[in-house]
Amino acid sequence: MRGWKGDGSDMANHGSHAGKFGEAQYAAGIGGAAFLSGLLAAWLGKEWMREGIAVLSEEYFAPILVMEFDYLGMFLYSLRKNMKRLVLYWMAQLTVFGLPYTVWVIVYTGAAGGLFAGMMAAEYGGKGILISAAYLLPQAFFYVPAAMISLSWGYRLNRETKNGSKIPAAGRILKAGYVQALCRAFGLLAVGAAVEAFAGSLLLRKVLELFYVG
Repeated sequence: MRGWKGDGSDMANHGSHAGKFGEAQYAAGIGGAAFLSGLLAAWLGKEWMREGIAVLSEEYFAPILVMEFDYLGMFLYSLRKNMKRLVLYWMAQLTVFGLPYTVWVIVYTGAAGGLFAGMMAAEYGGKGILISAAYLLPQAFFYVPAAMISLSWGYRLNRETKNGSKIPAAGRILKAGYVQALCRAFGLLAVGAAVEAFAGSLLLRKVLELFYVG
């Protein structure tokens, strides 16, 4: 890899194919299994969750139809939330808890997404699937690549930490490649926050209008 300095043996052992594809494949498998588990849990517990869905519809979805969007406020909120998660993830990779934390994030995110989509589909059928897609997908086109970048480079950083790198934490994260990866992830998260705040909110409103009127 161009620009890589120090601990070259570790990166060589890691392998170019593993660096490019391995982490993403494992993450996709774990996340996909968690998503399916969330769908299954929603389906099995649809009667128990019905009250929660009604509250969600009344307190979150219904106001969207009439509220005046504060686009800048929503963007800044999403951006701050994303940046906190990004910083926390990368800081965790400098400790022995990096890998368990990564697995927990993937499982939690996948299961939560599957549970939400499953609840909406079980209660509202095809319209519920449309609502889930409008709520989750627009920003996901940017959040998922940002997560894959952080996953791949964070895994490499965590390997250095576990292998006893003598370079201080601040020095390791400033090495060639890591800064570029952080910048790419930050850029994707910022664009995703803008899409979530502007396009995503409008799309969700349009779908909800179809849902409540139709």
